[in-house]
Amino acid sequence: MKHQSLILLIVAVGCGLVAMIGVKKAISQKPAEVVEKIQVLSAVADIQVGSRLDASNTTFVEVPAETAPAGAVTSLEEVAERALKVPVVLGDWILKSKLTERGEVGAVASIPRGMAVVTIPVDATTSHSGMMRPGNRVDLLLSYDDNSLGRTVKKMITVMEFVEIFAVDARIYGIDKEGDGQAKNISLLVEPEQGKIVNLAKKLGELHTMLRPNGDLTASGKTEISSEFLNSAFAGAGHQNGSVLENRELGADDGESSGLSLDESLTQELSRNPSKGPEPSAPIQMVEVDTQNIWIMEIYEGEKVRREEIELPIDAVEPASAN
Repeated sequence: MKHQSLILLIVAVGCGLVAMIGVKKAISQKPAEVVEKIQVLSAVADIQVGSRLDASNTTFVEVPAETAPAGAVTSLEEVAERALKVPVVLGDWILKSKLTERGEVGAVASIPRGMAVVTIPVDATTSHSGMMRPGNRVDLLLSYDDNSLGRTVKKMITVMEFVEIFAVDARIYGIDKEGDGQAKNISLLVEPEQGKIVNLAKKLGELHTMLRPNGDLTASGKTEISSEFLNSAFAGAGHQNGSVLENRELGADDGESSGLSLDESLTQELSRNPSKGPEPSAPIQMVEVDTQNIWIMEIYEGEKVRREEIELPIDAVEPASAN
């Protein structure tokens, strides 16, 4: 009897333990939470400014909605006709804040709001033997012929200071910073009014560049050509009105204004028809000159030539025979 009671006790304890473990496991198990996930656009390669986004450089990645970055692109419609305005690298999320407005793709995506790009021709010298890079700063100089004193004098003035190079040929800042010793054009990032001045300066003479360090705090970045200078140049006044730089150096007073702003003056000059040339002069009156009967004799003495004039008597000259 004792053995049977012990066996029953052991069986009862075992069943109790099994039941306790089962109940504890059932209590600890909770229904699995459903995690919301969304598709987020990610870069699968390095993408430069102005590049279109498509399957070759982006892909959608499924991530939990709560961990997705704010402003992430979640559909292809959000990137249609848009491009990057900042570069991204492999694995970066494509955010709406990094995209341009619709229709802004290519180079225009890199132009800041309120700015413009103007292009000038260069050669190996004016491009500093290929040392120029997009993003560098230059002073823009103009050399021209000044005829105001009745003789031609070569002069040089500053058109603009500390101008950013937007592109060297087709290499744009933020996309490709390599230079080219055979560059034919450079594009400058300017304000619209400054762009008009640069285009007018190209017609007045030859433009030159002077490379400046990017951290030069002495540069003003302002235009150094006055509207009076441009007006006198295109009116054929021989550049009688000086540039802003010349007036500042001489301490000259600007005097009374012509009433036109610089922007209005530039617009007027750009819309002006080409000059038709000077007015014809008055007919030349023929005046009889009393000439003497002179016999001119040139005597060569080595490398020297001696000229002798001998006056002849009137009766020594025979009248010319008529044919």
